[in-house]
Amino acid sequence: MPEQFEEVENDKSQSMTNCTILHYSRNNPHDPHEVRDKLSWRRIVNPTDIASSPFGGDWLELPPRPMYTGADLLSQVERSPRLITFDE
Repeated sequence: MPEQFEEVENDKSQSMTNCTILHYSRNNPHDPHEVRDKLSWRRIVNPTDIASSPFGGDWLELPPRPMYTGADLLSQVERSPRLITFDE
């Protein structure tokens, strides 16, 4: 959702510099025998300065994917300002 994107965008601990590498994986980095159907882990690495990588460059499990109803999506759209208005 836009609010979640803005929250991450404003979090300086997650800022990415030039050359940052995003790794996504279905394989559990802590258990090579666990492989999931969907991407479930992510890490962000700054190869020129690993110590400054967000979350120390560690693998993090992605949060569960949300499910939205049509009403949820319509509510989100109604909160957004219109870019183009039409006279009725």
